[in-house]
Amino acid sequence: MAANNSLKKYAVIFGVLLFIVLLLFVFNTGESERTFKNNLVTIDTSAVSTVLLYPKAEHHREIKLYKSGNDWKINLKSGKSVSVPKEKMKNLFRQLLSIKPSRIAARKKAKWHKYEVDTTGTRIQVLEGNNVTLDIIIGKFSYQQQFRAMNSFVRLENDKDVYEVNGFLSMTFNQGENAYRNAKLISGNTNNWNRLAFDYPADSSFQMVKINNKWISNSKQLDSAKAANYLRQLMRIRNSNFVDNPSQDLLNKPVMKLRIDTDDSKVITLQMYGDSKNEIISSSMNTESYFDAKKNKFAGKIFKGLTYFLPSKHKKKK
Repeated sequence: MAANNSLKKYAVIFGVLLFIVLLLFVFNTGESERTFKNNLVTIDTSAVSTVLLYPKAEHHREIKLYKSGNDWKINLKSGKSVSVPKEKMKNLFRQLLSIKPSRIAARKKAKWHKYEVDTTGTRIQVLEGNNVTLDIIIGKFSYQQQFRAMNSFVRLENDKDVYEVNGFLSMTFNQGENAYRNAKLISGNTNNWNRLAFDYPADSSFQMVKINNKWISNSKQLDSAKAANYLRQLMRIRNSNFVDNPSQDLLNKPVMKLRIDTDDSKVITLQMYGDSKNEIISSSMNTESYFDAKKNKFAGKIFKGLTYFLPSKHKKKK
């Protein structure tokens, strides 16, 4: 009889413990589902009509990217609206969709400032039509040296939880308006270029023509390596120092010009305008923008003299 009572006693205790374990399991599961989101970003990129950014670097001034037909535009603080290259929008969406939480860093509002996910962070809103489908704040980043990993902290605007995610998100989102503009001056294939005409002041103008895959100027063969390197650099050249609304007086003073003729009868023109204070460059392949020619000695990367292309032996003789 005593043995039976002991078995019943242990059975009751086991049952109570099992019940407690089940309650804890159910409670913890529910809490986990409530507080930890596997996906923070669920947007349909094909349906996105507007992206509003409030970057910390710009003191949270609004930067508006919006769809116009099949193209993207940006409103500039100068009052202009210019195109946004499609590859830049693809990269922006790719970065947003890559935001995957690895852990919860904090659950209290008091911790927001520590991770810069309060008003000090970079806020991003994504709209599909009139509906806001994403409202997220990008905070500070951390570098784990032992893993050589860069992580960022984020928070959904309507959520108290702070998440740690992989990646250096500030590099993409904490930037000014110029980061979204078309910084290219030239696009295409340099193999199709057959003539470059440099129009300079006084008697310093010259032309280089491609004959049998060799570049010639004034019946002299140019250094093939130097010519190839110049063409490569010219194709890759970028300038994010934009000059908006330059004066018409400045545009009436072209001082240098580079004309590029192609095998398919197209013409690419780069021009520099200037006076004693300002110098700007325009491109026929990016008509929406003017570029600062002085910063980083940008003009010198485009407008080379003939001696730059001559073989070393010619330079020594001269």
